Amino acid sequence: MVVPVEREAGNAFKVTISPEVDSGARQFLQAIASPTKEQRLQNGRYAHKLSAASIGGAGGYAQSASGWDTQTLLGTLALGGLGVVLW
Repeated sequence: MVVPVEREAGNAFKVTISPEVDSGARQFLQAIASPTKEQRLQNGRYAHKLSAASIGGAGGYAQSASGWDTQTLLGTLALGGLGVVLW
């Protein structure tokens, strides 16, 4: 999208945006509320990547821990659970 910029008096500039252009927030919310078939496919692929990363992160987090304590257990379970939910 090209936005026209006009120079005004002094060091001021004026930007005019036509009213028929949708804002980025509106497009983002519409993609969530009523996604197209392609957007649903891409959202599914993204969730699958996040799932795989969470499960891999849980394994790496558990392996790198020097000892098992409550924080390590909860972190591993949280990452693994997130991976299962996003699968």
